[in-house]
Amino acid sequence: MKERELRLLLTQKCNFKCGFCHKEGVSECKKEVLNADDYALVYQLLRDWYGWHTVSITGGEPLCRSDLNEILKKLYDEDAKITLITNGSLLAKHLDICSYLEKLTVSVHTTDNSKYQNIIGVPFNFDSLKENLNLVRKTYPKTNIRFNSTIVKDVNSSENSIFEIIRFAKDLGASIKFIELLPNSKEDEENFVSIDEIEIILKKHNFTLIENGLLQRIYFDGESIIVLAKIVCSVSRQLGTASPHCTTTNNVFLSADGTIKPCMRNSFEINVLDEIKNRDIVGFKKKIKIFFNTVSILCPYEK
Repeated sequence: MKERELRLLLTQKCNFKCGFCHKEGVSECKKEVLNADDYALVYQLLRDWYGWHTVSITGGEPLCRSDLNEILKKLYDEDAKITLITNGSLLAKHLDICSYLEKLTVSVHTTDNSKYQNIIGVPFNFDSLKENLNLVRKTYPKTNIRFNSTIVKDVNSSENSIFEIIRFAKDLGASIKFIELLPNSKEDEENFVSIDEIEIILKKHNFTLIENGLLQRIYFDGESIIVLAKIVCSVSRQLGTASPHCTTTNNVFLSADGTIKPCMRNSFEINVLDEIKNRDIVGFKKKIKIFFNTVSILCPYEK
């Protein structure tokens, strides 16, 4: 079994209101019933059974969890390679969490204050985010920082907007992942920008393609690594079936209420709360096997 990631959806709470947020595919309210020991147990089992080491912490905004530090420490003590995915607004208050991270992934959709506030829908601006990230870099100079930038038509898709983000990344020593918009509505479909358009801009500025895959292309200019990422669901929709990525990987999305699902768009889920809380290892393993044997045939884009 190919090593993939355990993706922990710690909370659905978020202090931002980004209109294009996919909420990790969870629309209904999920109670936060799993604690740090529970998350550590699930990680230990998947590590011991399948050799997994990669854990992504997401939400919502994970920094809204009051016990985040405890969760990260327990995972870190079990040798987990942790990526935290955050909007970055609360980092200044929680700088110490960076000591547990393999990677810090921050949403940076624009460097323009006005556009930034329009995107997030709350009174917080890009300059404040920039201060937080500079503080992280100063306090933890070796932290691996990556920007996630969702491309939206007429918001941040222009050549100037793209290179303002790239310039900031270079100043901070961060990499960038430009991501296609995952359409959740007709408006999203109208605002969709293909990574092909971003690729034209990069080539114009002497970025060199160093990796060309079905889901992502990686460019490099001798200084900055730029990843252009297609949404997996977009590929599946184009193919009319589950993409090769979906049929050969084994990600587990674990929500805070103890349910697991294979991806954002898949409605299939299994509740493992009782097994986790009761430390029923045999029962948990049975459900994990059922989960892995089922997920590859349940793509919502299968024709």
